[in-house]
Amino acid sequence: MSADLLNGRYRLEQELGRGGMSVVYRAHDLLLDRPVAVKVLRPGTADDESWKRVLAEARSAARLNHPNIVSIYDVGEGRADDGPSPYIVMELVDGRPLNAAPPREFPVIVAVAERVLEALAHAHDHGVIHRDLKPENILLTAGGQVKLMDFGLAQSVASRLTSGGAVVGTVFYIAPEQAMGRGVDGRADLYALGVVLYELVAGELPFVADNALAVVSLHLHAPPVTPRAHRPELTPAFESLILRLLAKRPEDRPAGARETLQLLRGVLGDGGQAAELSLLDRIVRGRLVGRERELAEAIGHYQRAIAGEEQVLLVTGEPGIGKTRLVRELLAHVEVTGGQAVSGECFAEGGAPFAPFAEILRRTLAERPGLAKEDPLLGELATFAPDLALRFPGIERPAELDPASQQQRAFEAFTFLLERLSAAAPLAVFLDDIHWADAGSLQLIHYLARRVRRLPILLVLTYREIEIDENPPFARLLQDLNRERLAERLKLGRLSREQTRQLLQAMFAEEITPDFLDGVFRESEGNPFFIEEICKSIIDSGKLAFEDGRWRRPSIADLEIPQSIRGAILTRVAKLPEAAREAMLMAAILGREFEFETLQRAVEMPEESLISALEAAEHAQLISETRRNGDVVFTFAHALIPSSLAEAVSVLRRRLLHRRAATAIEAAHPDAWEVLAYHWIEAGDDERAHLFSLRAGDRAYASLARAESVRHYRAALERWPEDDLEGRADTLAKLGDCLLLTATPGVGDVYGEALRIYTRLGRTTQIGDIERRFGRLFYESGDRRRAMEHYRRALEILEAGRPTPELAMALSSMSQMTMLASEYEESLAWGERAIALAADLDVEGVRIHALNNVGCSLCGLGQLERGLALLRESRDRAVAAGQPHDAARALVNVGDVHLTLGRLAEARTAYEELMEFAGRYRVVAFESAARERLVLVLWLLGQWDAALRLERAVRESGTATGLTRVWHHTTVARMQNDLGRPAEARRILVDLRDDAERNEELQTSIPFLTQLTRAARLIGDDEAGRDAVEGMLSRMDAVSFFDGSCGPALVEAVRWMEASNDGGQRAEAQQCLERLERQTRQMNPLDAAPNLAEVHAVLARWDGDLAETASRLEEAAEGWRTVGVPYNRAEALIARGKILAALGEEAAAQSPIHAARAILDDLGSRIDDPSLRETFETHGLPATLRSGFAPAD
Repeated sequence: MSADLLNGRYRLEQELGRGGMSVVYRAHDLLLDRPVAVKVLRPGTADDESWKRVLAEARSAARLNHPNIVSIYDVGEGRADDGPSPYIVMELVDGRPLNAAPPREFPVIVAVAERVLEALAHAHDHGVIHRDLKPENILLTAGGQVKLMDFGLAQSVASRLTSGGAVVGTVFYIAPEQAMGRGVDGRADLYALGVVLYELVAGELPFVADNALAVVSLHLHAPPVTPRAHRPELTPAFESLILRLLAKRPEDRPAGARETLQLLRGVLGDGGQAAELSLLDRIVRGRLVGRERELAEAIGHYQRAIAGEEQVLLVTGEPGIGKTRLVRELLAHVEVTGGQAVSGECFAEGGAPFAPFAEILRRTLAERPGLAKEDPLLGELATFAPDLALRFPGIERPAELDPASQQQRAFEAFTFLLERLSAAAPLAVFLDDIHWADAGSLQLIHYLARRVRRLPILLVLTYREIEIDENPPFARLLQDLNRERLAERLKLGRLSREQTRQLLQAMFAEEITPDFLDGVFRESEGNPFFIEEICKSIIDSGKLAFEDGRWRRPSIADLEIPQSIRGAILTRVAKLPEAAREAMLMAAILGREFEFETLQRAVEMPEESLISALEAAEHAQLISETRRNGDVVFTFAHALIPSSLAEAVSVLRRRLLHRRAATAIEAAHPDAWEVLAYHWIEAGDDERAHLFSLRAGDRAYASLARAESVRHYRAALERWPEDDLEGRADTLAKLGDCLLLTATPGVGDVYGEALRIYTRLGRTTQIGDIERRFGRLFYESGDRRRAMEHYRRALEILEAGRPTPELAMALSSMSQMTMLASEYEESLAWGERAIALAADLDVEGVRIHALNNVGCSLCGLGQLERGLALLRESRDRAVAAGQPHDAARALVNVGDVHLTLGRLAEARTAYEELMEFAGRYRVVAFESAARERLVLVLWLLGQWDAALRLERAVRESGTATGLTRVWHHTTVARMQNDLGRPAEARRILVDLRDDAERNEELQTSIPFLTQLTRAARLIGDDEAGRDAVEGMLSRMDAVSFFDGSCGPALVEAVRWMEASNDGGQRAEAQQCLERLERQTRQMNPLDAAPNLAEVHAVLARWDGDLAETASRLEEAAEGWRTVGVPYNRAEALIARGKILAALGEEAAAQSPIHAARAILDDLGSRIDDPSLRETFETHGLPATLRSGFAPAD
């Protein structure tokens, strides 16, 4: 492109104007010999995709032919020295933009708006949205013609933000949905027109702030000050139209340009008398003041979350401090910069389990309807929002699993949903007031905090510190997040005197006198909500007036400034008409949100009177009208308002109001059991409180919210009718199950009371089932003896009656208990009975469960092929029955059998199959189990690089809990011992001691004690080593059959005995050899030969027979080569080399030393962490190799 000729056709003659993204020239079209305007878009002001969109929309706009639209003649791309230079050739209009000389007379403003609407109607009919309507794009010619220009040339909001958030273009006219990057239609142009009309009428913009983000946030959340506050003569119809055009939701604006045009044509003829303008309507609301540092910090957290570094932000502070307001500003930043935001709220009056997450689900699926059709886990998500089953009748409900697995599967489904959303764009999840959250929601928050690490997701949680002690599950959540370092905390303090001045100045839009500032600051102490309430209270008192464009007030001494937030609220409510006061008090009892129909039933007021009462409360800015899931609801402006009103009445009156509330809610929402339980309890009606508490408990149980079930069941039992003993016992049994699942004390007492009632009533089946529950209770607490007593008693009772599914389950439970105790023959007998009875009763779930137990027991008895065949049958039946959890259990047992027998390659194949299966079916517990076990297998196989990477992934996922945590951390301790860090291994194991010692299963407790013994030996802690060895041996001697983990444990026990230098332990070491020989006869694991050789080598060395020691170590090294464990082989080779050297066979010693060095060099090369590699070289096995051996040539 030459300096004055564009593409050989358009001669640029004169610059007419210049903006941030373009330069406009007067030009001459040489081909058609006519004057034109050429807008040349500057190179580098947007990316290629943005220009493609701009040019495509400009080409669409070129098809428009309307007298009020500047015609587009041509679109193309020229070349400039600094890159491509797109251009648009337009009709040359001799006029000035609207902002150059804005009209002030209403008829002229209306006339201009009519022409703009006619232009928009034509464009919208042709599918063209302007997207950048503002005064600069409305031209007024000398002849009075109106021309609309620059269709489709809007930049994205994100492109208008500098790194500091300054305004680059203009966002003063942008519609909320456009600011958030959502799809727009013609109603976005109508919103922009509403801003233009407001500016013309009022002489100022409705939303002004210092930076683009703040302006966008005002568009999203703040109500505009009515334009009549600036132009009192504005007609009610004109005022109403402008405010309607500025509605936040597109559906609340006029449907289109033509409808708006019809409304506009009647605004000046409106002769109605405007209501007197409330002074409260003059106050500017919604501005975030004095929080620049905190907002910058919150945005920093979000940016780090995008990078996968910090995923949870806790925003805390006292009531009224502005937590929600700050987070709204953060979410505005998220959305205008291309991210996504979803939110849910918690309420003091409670609600259904997982209510905030149900709210997120409903909104997400409503805004993304295609997601529901695509999501295979919708059935799982219905756990949180059961009404989804009504909206999507085709969804499949998941198969029933044990409660813990069901909950984890549902939690993982929600996690997967967030993963899917974040794959499209970074995601912020906002949960407000979590101090009121139900226990199930708090569990899910903790689960998500662990699972979203490294994902572009930020969880933002607000809470009040003063509420921590009122909700123990919430207090535990905070402790867990802090202990696991999962969250960062942002505490909001009170505003300073200067910040208070800024807030007052923003509210009143004028300078604030020092005495007024001091008075407000002294009482409010900088609490933003209290500041606002003080100002509103003073206005309501009539002491503030607005005259001649300024606020007027008497001396500060004559103002009655409330001394508490509650006092300010009650003073303002007292100024309302009596009907409005009555309605607000009843609404406060209903809760933070309430529906018109429910309130009308409760307050028993004529419809017209109630409408007037609510309007008065809205004008007083105590409540606002909003939409929730498509329905109109009213919301108190702050949670402190309803709580202050409710606390101000007597106990007796409050009971009466709760009775009215419950009656009204029951009529409108008979299935709102949780809320009804709350109100009937507060009303003192035990009969209905019992009924709805029981229903709420059952729903919470079905929704996997066990802790909430406990609360509701206890409330029901406190009010249980005396004549329904069986119902009480049934509820006690369910309560006991929930207490057990939530690890809450008191399970035995609850089961005991249920057992006494069933015994009194002679309910044999229920008695047996309670005994089975007792068995599970004692098993979970680690008391195997008492567990077995109750299981046997359950069987004795159930076997006395007819065959039932409860009997089949008790038999299978007994089989599982004895199998885990390594009593394989007894387990086999119980399991075969369970399989036969389950087949007779056609109880497939019990048969699958029992096949698993029998398969494991057969493998423990050495019948490997038969046992594996039954495990595969269990897996196949579970898949066919739609029970992926049980199928995964069979697969993990296959892998465990191979691992126990030292068949590492087969174990690896089985665990990898399990990972694929569990990933496909989202059985996250077993996917985690497979990964945890694969870490050990890969480590043993010498693939340390892969093992370290996988271990890091397991650790970051946060899925290792309970017994799997013991299992995984025992593996990590083994790795630390191998790396030469026994002190770190001991630290890890000591942290696990309580969990590990409660467990009597050999496959979990023996490896733990083995690594503890090893760490103690390497450190030289004889006392810890002795305790660990005694624990191992006592556990082995308590069972009839050994587990595969006993082999390595016995080797380590003998090593510790030798290292302790206690000659009296030689006999005990010999007994360990005998135990190992017994294990070999029972199981014949692949690692039996090297383990036996290792023990024989220690005993020979102990006896001083070095030749025998060298021979046995050679056997051990060869055995470990066969099994495929290079570290153990290198250890045996080094020990043999040292023995040969001690025998004076230096030349012979070199061969095992060379072989060991090669193995250790390979292992060391697989450690990617330099510091860890250095530790291995200086403190691990390589250091042992170097001590006593000179480097060989």
